Amino acid sequence: MYVQNLINKTAVKIFDIHKNKTFNKFSTCINEFYSKCPAESLRSTTMELIIKIHDILSGDKYFETICNIIKFHETIVTENVPQNIWENAWKISIEIVSQKTYARTLDALNRLFHICKPETKERKALINKIIKELLENQKTFYRGIRLIKYIILLKMNFSIRHVNFYSNFPVESIRIVTMELIIKIFHTLSRTDNYSIYSEIKWISDNFKSTMENTDESFVKAVVSANVPLKTWKNAWILFNCFLYKKYRNVFHRFFSSPEEKFLTLQILDNCLKRIESNKAPKSKAEEKFREIFSVETLAEMIQKRAKKYGIEIEGYNFYTNKIFFIQKMKNAYDFMDKVYFELYVLEQLKDQEEKYKLDFLEVISHDSKYAYTWAKKLEISQENIPIYLKNNEHFKADDKIIPKEVSIYVEKDFIETCKFWEKSYKFFTVMTPEAFDAFIFECFIKEKPKIIGIDCEADDINRIALLQLATRKWICLIDIQTLFNQISENKWEKFFERLFHPSILRVGFSFQNDYRFLCRKFPFLLNLFSQNLQKVLQALAISIFEKEIDSSSIFGSDFFSNSGLAKLSKSVLNITLDKSLQRSDWSKRPLTQLQKIYAVSDALIVVLIYDKTETRLIKKLGYFDAEEMIKNGFITFTNKKNLFKNLF
Repeated sequence: MYVQNLINKTAVKIFDIHKNKTFNKFSTCINEFYSKCPAESLRSTTMELIIKIHDILSGDKYFETICNIIKFHETIVTENVPQNIWENAWKISIEIVSQKTYARTLDALNRLFHICKPETKERKALINKIIKELLENQKTFYRGIRLIKYIILLKMNFSIRHVNFYSNFPVESIRIVTMELIIKIFHTLSRTDNYSIYSEIKWISDNFKSTMENTDESFVKAVVSANVPLKTWKNAWILFNCFLYKKYRNVFHRFFSSPEEKFLTLQILDNCLKRIESNKAPKSKAEEKFREIFSVETLAEMIQKRAKKYGIEIEGYNFYTNKIFFIQKMKNAYDFMDKVYFELYVLEQLKDQEEKYKLDFLEVISHDSKYAYTWAKKLEISQENIPIYLKNNEHFKADDKIIPKEVSIYVEKDFIETCKFWEKSYKFFTVMTPEAFDAFIFECFIKEKPKIIGIDCEADDINRIALLQLATRKWICLIDIQTLFNQISENKWEKFFERLFHPSILRVGFSFQNDYRFLCRKFPFLLNLFSQNLQKVLQALAISIFEKEIDSSSIFGSDFFSNSGLAKLSKSVLNITLDKSLQRSDWSKRPLTQLQKIYAVSDALIVVLIYDKTETRLIKKLGYFDAEEMIKNGFITFTNKKNLFKNLF
């Protein structure tokens, strides 16, 4: 009777507080209630108070106050409560919580109703029923998801009231707990959109990152060296790659840190790639999500980059990626190079390789049966291994001389040729003597002055310029500065650069601030020429577009960012994959190879192609005059310090 009177009086007081809007008295009222309530009946009395208040008062302000006080009463968890009281109080409480999902009251609610460890099967069924009903109703679906998330946290003993919840765990369990939580949240939210999953996994990663950054190295070492079950590790790794790798690289490498684990990451990616190529089902829901996000090309590239970063040479292992990457390289070369240079490239790539690589190459050119058959004979493919699509093709007269005898694999002399790049023909000048230099200047600068020139340089390992590459819409040129430097007078060099950097010519480059330095170091007289600020190079157009905050995705595509390189830019704008394998080549060694020559001039040509496509898109988006104004803002000069160190086209 005493307890019932206490409940009724407290309910009336709360009603008056609500009526008079004196909400600051809630806490005092509830504290007084608990001070008078017998300790042995705290739990049942609290539930009865919730039921009573709900009967006489709409609203939920009182509920949060009760929950805030519950957490201070440890004995509240010990009392048995009649089923009817528990059930009525549970329905009321969960209805209120599911509407707003009070994060800071969930641990109190768990203390009151034993959500994580229900006392009976009946109560467990009621808890599950409520959650199921929330999930099945479109209007309450996300409330159910939020509630499940908090229940997961409670089950794992997290205190969601604190920023750093790792204080509840031994050091050696932090890594596995984090991974398990990532996996559980993914499975819980798998019916929602990617952003919801990303948000929750990001929240976990932020906590992990904060913990790792604000502790000493011995603590970090103990965390990252702890063992994790392989299945848990794999699933967490895949999910982290799906949602957070780009933004949380440092966290990623804390998660998956040992040499063995780094190799395992490559194996996981490679096995996933192989299943995709073989049209096999994903191994898990995590892999299914991963495959939605990453294409075969992206995956192969990711494996290559990770292997390089980890210092693991996957070529020495039986990785399926090796095949994919090899075929991609061959396809890119076939689309990019003139036939003669492509064949030189193939012979170089297949030198000393196993027959399986030769068969992979034949797959690339299989659409041209005669050409593929000729190569099969050239590569001496055994009769039992010759592909089915090439059998019964003996009527082809295979020419074993794929490459004409007069073509050397080295660049040994001046040469003028017609050469195809990305299926368009250009006149190609290789300039290695003063006579060829004079002839090139006459034909390309005096006889007909170009309107636009792509410009690029190659330097040796101590930044001495070795080559100058130029390209227009009609011709391409490689000038061997290292060979010619002492054979041509300073006066003639000066006149050449005055023509090249004439204000009437639009020059386009990428990261050209470095090339300015290389040129000036080799030709000191250029300092005076460049200081006039008329010798502009269009380098910072992408920066100009990003700074204007227009929709850059319509210009560069959605995958291009302000710090992306030339390869990324060419892929985004032209869907052309550049081969950067010779980027670190020894440009001072003579003779150059034909492949070095082709690689070098491609960068000068690609910036012209990118410019043309970008200008067209800008005009379409902004109109001619606004587009031209933006292009003007993309120029740099040698003395323009503001733009000199900007690294974009």
